Amino acid sequence: METAERTGSAGLAASAGDAFVDSLTLTGRVGFFVLLGAAVVVTVLVPRNLDITKPSH
Repeated sequence: METAERTGSAGLAASAGDAFVDSLTLTGRVGFFVLLGAAVVVTVLVPRNLDITKPSH
């Protein structure tokens, strides 16, 4: 943004802002799918009758 201000290029500033927003959007989507995948794996691997309140001894 500072470079855009120095050169007086409004298009460069707009492009930089759009690129920043796009990168955050992509990062958020990737994170969502990673967390969703982890939730599915845990749901599949943990037995349905597991009771963590009972001692295992």
